[in-house]
Amino acid sequence: MLTGIITRFKQRLENNRLKALRESLKQEFHKNTHNPYVRVFTGLQLLTLPLNINEEPFRPSLRGFLELRINNIDLVYQRLAFLINEYQRAINRSSIEWLPLPDALNKRNDLAEYRWLDTYFGTSSPEVAAYKLGKLLALIQPYESAFLKPESDEDKALVNQTAHLFRELETLIEHYLLERPI
Repeated sequence: MLTGIITRFKQRLENNRLKALRESLKQEFHKNTHNPYVRVFTGLQLLTLPLNINEEPFRPSLRGFLELRINNIDLVYQRLAFLINEYQRAINRSSIEWLPLPDALNKRNDLAEYRWLDTYFGTSSPEVAAYKLGKLLALIQPYESAFLKPESDEDKALVNQTAHLFRELETLIEHYLLERPI
């Protein structure tokens, strides 16, 4: 009986901690309406956190469509990964010049048009879509300080090179945060 009370007490503390974290992220998201980098970081964190400790994490709906420029989320991830790799080369002084995007990742094919969300994510499974959003967050999170407070020329180049990707992600995140009770 005593262990049950302690377990419930711990769970309540964890739920309160999670609720405070979510509230802090929510305020940060709405406070920085003109900064897509902050909005993407806080939005992805909000989308990947569960509402309560024992609840399933968020599963994005793949119904409907959005006006997006890039063909699919995998292309966004690949471009970000390539640009972050180039950033790493630049800060390690392996190369001063950034390589251009490969033809497969080139921006020439980007057109603003309405895209069905299941096609954009390349799946009809909300679990896979949630995994892809979490994977994006895991990719960019180690470089959060470079995106949010660029100091060196390399940081500024990374921010400039990825601006269009963050605008795309911001549109997607806003769609899901309006749909989900945060």
